[in-house]
Amino acid sequence: MNKRYPDFLVVGAARSGTTALHRLLKQHPQLFLPAVKEPCFFTFADDATEYRGGRFAFAVKEEAAYLQLFSGAGDDQCAGEISTPYLYMHSRTIAAIKRYVPHSEKVKIIMVLRHPVERTFSNYLWRKRDGREDENFENALAMEQERIRKGYSFDYFYASRSLYSEGVKAYQDAFENVKVFLYDDFRLRQAEVLREICDFLQVNPNFRFRKVVEINRSTSPKFPLINRWLTAELKWKFRFLNVLPTDFRDGLRNMLFKWNSSSDPEITMKQETRMSLLKKFEEDTDRLAQLISRDLSHWKV
Repeated sequence: MNKRYPDFLVVGAARSGTTALHRLLKQHPQLFLPAVKEPCFFTFADDATEYRGGRFAFAVKEEAAYLQLFSGAGDDQCAGEISTPYLYMHSRTIAAIKRYVPHSEKVKIIMVLRHPVERTFSNYLWRKRDGREDENFENALAMEQERIRKGYSFDYFYASRSLYSEGVKAYQDAFENVKVFLYDDFRLRQAEVLREICDFLQVNPNFRFRKVVEINRSTSPKFPLINRWLTAELKWKFRFLNVLPTDFRDGLRNMLFKWNSSSDPEITMKQETRMSLLKKFEEDTDRLAQLISRDLSHWKV
């Protein structure tokens, strides 16, 4: 088998527009992204860890299976993939990239980072939507360190996954080409951000991307058990879904989530909780601002 490894990786952050980014970048004829978003190979390669509250059955753990994802990439295409655990699990991921990829020093790293308080709450709502979080937001935050100690899936580490600076610095130290974008820029100036990404990847920056509809939106379910079933981590389910056309698969999924959405008022964050989180993230935000040379003062309100 021709060992084609990715030329670029989008490493996170989770709940920061990466699903939309995946669908957009797949449109570019000079880029190749596999149908599978979040293969997470470099996080889970040869990993036998048993997590509480998450199997990560979608993860591609065998090298041959990972290489097969890129078998359709043309020699003239820039190949890459998007896996959001790569940022939080940066130590294990970077070591695996260095171990597996022959041209690892040339791999380009892209990140999209979201206001940490908003990302934290969005992560919680996502777990709530999937019927996998029974606690209210404040209780879930209070339980986070205990969940970490008990070996829970890191999908439950809502606040911890919003501490970006350590992961960003680790990638900056390990790779020559690291580009960091802010979620607000991607949301408000999408065309400009896409041009910057294309420039970074050295492909045509003038390609006209088609808009994508909102996907992966978090809502409260009427019947949590239905959403638990829809998001069950079963290998056979992911194999089946990955052969379906992306638009059809996402449309069906969103339709089912919408059908099962509760008519109750949306869950909102208490102001005192927001203030507490802003204080928690303040030092990390200051460190990140220095690392990426950006004014992040709007992340403190």
